[in-house]
Amino acid sequence: MSPRNVSLVVMLLLMGTAWGNGEEFRPWSDATGRFSIRARLLTVSRDLAILEREDGTKVAVEVEKLSPQDRAYLDSLMAENPFKPLQEDSAKQPEIARPSGESPAPTESNSPPPTASSGGESFQPYFLSHSGPLTVNWEIVRPISVNPGVGWQLTLPEVAPLSLQPKTIDLPPKADFFEEVTALAVNPRAGWALVKLANRRPGAQSKLERIVLCDLISGRTAIASLFEPPQTPLAIYCADTSSRRYLLFRRDEFGFGNQDTLFIHSVLPARGGVEGELDSLVSLTALTTWIPYDTKRGVGRDVKWADFPDERTLVTCSGDGRIAIWNLETMHPEASLPAGFGHLPALSPHRQWLAFATRNEVGILDLHKREVIAVQQAPQQLGFPVLAFSPSGQKLACLANRSSIYVWDVATGKLEASFPLPTGLAIQKDAFIFPHDEFLLIGNRYLFHWKSQLLVWEYEDLGPTTTLGDHVCAVVGHRSGNGIESRALVLAHVPHAAALQVLDRALNNPETFAFRKGIPVKIDVSAVPEAGREKVQEILTERLRSMDCKIEPDARVTIVAAVTGPKERRVSYIHSGDYKVKEYQLSLKIVVGNQVLWETSAGGVPFILFLRPGENVGQKLKELTSKPNYEWFKAVAMPQFLPEMPVKGTVALGRGPLPSTDL
Repeated sequence: MSPRNVSLVVMLLLMGTAWGNGEEFRPWSDATGRFSIRARLLTVSRDLAILEREDGTKVAVEVEKLSPQDRAYLDSLMAENPFKPLQEDSAKQPEIARPSGESPAPTESNSPPPTASSGGESFQPYFLSHSGPLTVNWEIVRPISVNPGVGWQLTLPEVAPLSLQPKTIDLPPKADFFEEVTALAVNPRAGWALVKLANRRPGAQSKLERIVLCDLISGRTAIASLFEPPQTPLAIYCADTSSRRYLLFRRDEFGFGNQDTLFIHSVLPARGGVEGELDSLVSLTALTTWIPYDTKRGVGRDVKWADFPDERTLVTCSGDGRIAIWNLETMHPEASLPAGFGHLPALSPHRQWLAFATRNEVGILDLHKREVIAVQQAPQQLGFPVLAFSPSGQKLACLANRSSIYVWDVATGKLEASFPLPTGLAIQKDAFIFPHDEFLLIGNRYLFHWKSQLLVWEYEDLGPTTTLGDHVCAVVGHRSGNGIESRALVLAHVPHAAALQVLDRALNNPETFAFRKGIPVKIDVSAVPEAGREKVQEILTERLRSMDCKIEPDARVTIVAAVTGPKERRVSYIHSGDYKVKEYQLSLKIVVGNQVLWETSAGGVPFILFLRPGENVGQKLKELTSKPNYEWFKAVAMPQFLPEMPVKGTVALGRGPLPSTDL
């Protein structure tokens, strides 16, 4: 920024100048000329120009990033009348987040709000010296732009290994049948885990909730009770110079907009113990409460993800995808980035980068620089994308639409894998982790070797799961012979030995599998309506040939396609009403003799409808259900290996619990 512009910004800041309703709506553009809006100038705060569009939306832009013409326009405003009177509402200096009811310190001409000090020793989180609710002024938050011209070429920082050892930590027995483990939060620097136990007894007036705090180093645990409103743990805060831990919780009630409030709790021994060490009982005391996205409504108000990348910073993500970077010394959101609706970002292992996704892009945000350092187009539109880094930080994965997997090399941005998940897997939206550079764990259940696209293992009795370096931290359940269920927090390596063994067998001894790449097969489409048989035959022939399978009429393995229906049924869509449709059921089987090795099916009515401009729900349903959707046979994910005697109840190569000891 030129000295003249610096002087302009400082002068505007000190005077609190605001133009308000007197300013005209005019075009504004950035220095590159690629982005422009029509708006009027409201005020200039610090180095930001606050603009208002004709629809009332307020936009903040750095003065130095405006076009030369717009910066000259700001100069001219000051030249016209440097003593322009201030409007009552806009003359006030935009307030930084502070407890409600607390007034700014009296100073001459309302000097700028304090910023975080640079000295490490003087740093103290805001919530240690202030209590009560906070208010947030989003108008002075710096927007982070996503510039497609950034490209993707990164140098990866080193990832420090964690000094954690595999272990099993016993959790309290169930209070009764209705108590469930509903959440898990960890922090590798703190060495702690939080497990939430919630009792969902039908008809109960209140929901009893407990938090189990687990020291992952010593194995000690402590229990704390939670009171109204219902809350769920999101993250653990620890400072570099203190052994004390602080817990970040979110209000957790049913309905859009009811997961909007954050609480920071301190942990106090219940029986006179030492702070920072776990006793059998502890109490939680709320230090600070605030609604980060209080200007939003509905799902955009909810906090869907949050974490502390370091002792000075909190990062949050709203339900509509807005990422905010908070300065913990002032409890003020310093910068924000709009990302994809319903997306969940991922913090890198070195905790300096945040991976994010929009509907059409995937990128990396540098949390220290507050800027996007890598971005590229996604292979296709990403619906509800969930992101995860591998333990080394070298790979980035995305689960989109709960049905598709993408894996990129983080240094180059190269797409290294893209494949659909097998039809029918029960995938929880936010249960997606990267426990090993070659394996993905999806839905707290399914272990994929992404390089070969093989579903290697299905874990039994696995609850909430997350990663800690190259370990998985998971809640596991076990039912003994007398029916008593026990629970534990397990810190273990994934994949475990048995999963590696079945993968090795699949990759190096494929002849032991009844169905695999390169074997002869035959196709049976006799159960497909005559009008569609030729089309389905062509689709399956092409798919099997892509696996080097020869189509032979006397082959031992048969691929059986079938279509049943139509069957009339009534469906309902939110905000649209009920519709009567005809539903066809499509199925695909792999059979050897009379033994069905694998099968899957799908109905003809989609759960989510995407409408083109001018199209309504009734028209779309008629188009989709008037005949069988034979395109499904192109999209359904077929297994690559099937044993002669499949593992009962799963399409994975193996099935079993996560071992409680390192194998």
